[in-house]
Amino acid sequence: MKKEIKGNWRYMTEGLEAKGHTPIYKMHKYFARRPQNVFAALVENYSNKGDIIFDPFCGGGVTMVEGAALGRHVIANDINPLAAFITKSEASVVDHEEYIKAATEILEEVRSFSKPLFLTKNRESGETLPVRWYELAYEVICPECGLTTELSNERKAVLNGKTMNGWYSCRHCNASIQAVSTKHVGSRLLTVTYKTTTRATQKTVEPDEYDLSLLLKAEKMYAEKVEGEGWFVPEFEIPQHWDRQQEDCLIRKGFSEFKDFFTKRSLLVMSFFLRSVQSRKNKVSNEVYNLLLLTFSATLRYTNNMTISTSMWQDGRPVAWAKHAYWMSYQYVEVNPVEYIEKRITAIKSALVFQKEKFSTPPVFVDTFEHLTQSTSTCIQLNQDSSSVPIPNESVDMVLTDPPYGGNVQYGELSAFWLAWLQKDLGISREYITDLAGEILVQRKNKVNAKTHKTYYEGLKRVYSECYRVLKKGQPLVFTFNSKDAKVWLAVLKAVIDSGFFLEPEGVIYQSPIEIYKNTAHTMASGTVHGDFIYTFVKPLEQESYIDSESSVDLYNDIELCVTETIKNELRDGSKKTISELYIAVLRNIIPLMAKLALSNEGFDFANKLINGKMIEDSIKKLCVAVDKGLWELE
Repeated sequence: MKKEIKGNWRYMTEGLEAKGHTPIYKMHKYFARRPQNVFAALVENYSNKGDIIFDPFCGGGVTMVEGAALGRHVIANDINPLAAFITKSEASVVDHEEYIKAATEILEEVRSFSKPLFLTKNRESGETLPVRWYELAYEVICPECGLTTELSNERKAVLNGKTMNGWYSCRHCNASIQAVSTKHVGSRLLTVTYKTTTRATQKTVEPDEYDLSLLLKAEKMYAEKVEGEGWFVPEFEIPQHWDRQQEDCLIRKGFSEFKDFFTKRSLLVMSFFLRSVQSRKNKVSNEVYNLLLLTFSATLRYTNNMTISTSMWQDGRPVAWAKHAYWMSYQYVEVNPVEYIEKRITAIKSALVFQKEKFSTPPVFVDTFEHLTQSTSTCIQLNQDSSSVPIPNESVDMVLTDPPYGGNVQYGELSAFWLAWLQKDLGISREYITDLAGEILVQRKNKVNAKTHKTYYEGLKRVYSECYRVLKKGQPLVFTFNSKDAKVWLAVLKAVIDSGFFLEPEGVIYQSPIEIYKNTAHTMASGTVHGDFIYTFVKPLEQESYIDSESSVDLYNDIELCVTETIKNELRDGSKKTISELYIAVLRNIIPLMAKLALSNEGFDFANKLINGKMIEDSIKKLCVAVDKGLWELE
């Protein structure tokens, strides 16, 4: 490989301390969003003002926002309509006062509509007060006695003195019930939480007749408005072959349609909320209307049945959708939507203020590449397959992205939760929401035209080949990536290399994660190395090929030696490090060898045999001894 392959840029040599999300990224949830300050540093390091940056997997919009704020022209694309909608909303600067006026009017309309449905009686004074949230448990038919019983935390089954996860005892016959195999038939109201004046006077009480009467009132109103008058709720089926359907056991638990993620009371209020937004369609600017729609969409995260309350997290306050899954707790929380609409409006108001500081010149969105460079602050937002984009050959200065992480996140399946509500406004069909044929990832459970590591590689290669076409010679393709699945890791590297790009060891650096996200439900999974690796590939100045790859035997020996030497080097001179720190050092040094493996004829399964967490951990334990506080040193 020739040495002179770079253009007018230099490699980053070390990662940054990742900072938390700024207000722009707190407007709406998206999955696996990367640290904004890291992407800003990558933009500054690998490009210049006025350059064109392309992101083929724009996801949560970090490349678009940071690139546009730093004076670059950004072309962002994602096949997922939700990703495209969120990204464009984040970078669209709207009239602050116009948004606040419309949002405030909508809030008051929703408050007036929902207030009679979320009330309770002060148990001390009898005064009528707003409810903050209810706690409920799903009810099932006991397979033994045939009577209805609830799956509340208090009814978790105990066997040999130990609580059995996922098993509950019938309140009538005490039989053990496996919850995942028992379809729910309703819900039982367990508690009501309200406050008299301040949070300090908040009370959680058992429901009384008044509370139960409001449940019946909400069900009657649902029948009138939704079933009678045709108010919209997302009444279409969740595909049975989806990975999340299988892994989360949705149908077995009784969740067959997207509306099943909500109580009827919440569906009623959210349907009214959407109608209130849609009534402004011709009364406000397109940009403000889209932001009102985003406000509605963002609120959906908090008003569904995937919200729980636990004393172990946030002092018992409701915790909304904490996993990359449709995780349905058998005991759940129904919040008062108005409180969360207020919070979303406040969050978006903060984002608008932040936008004014962030963008010295507000981004202007154009539709064609020809118009992209006619102004100092123009961008393009696409929503299509990234393997064929309307960008001329060798016209892009940098590709910066965050590719899909194998089977780690089923983006399309999860995004359908929001798109089921937004389909009309975004102009997309139900078939487009549920098909997902063009999405590039790995499926673990789906057996219908399953997406494997091979098809994942082939999809990535098509996209990276398109990136190669549009990128100027000598310019970089940079992305962040990490996976504990060696097959996924290999597929990503192989796709880039087979597309014509070159990797140099100095272009690989470790990036630590955002500190507050280290212990989320998702990152606490066994074997997870927190953070990412930043990879820099280059389109060479001249067409070149890698040298022939080594044999699989040589690669195995090289990797084994790399693991051993890295551990020794990290712990020389009496140094002490955690297993996680040693993992990171080993993985960084293995990446160039993974690039060699990508050139071999070995299949993806071979990667897991060659590189796996057990092999690395065994090497650490063979060479080292554990000392205090989780540290290890050389034996």
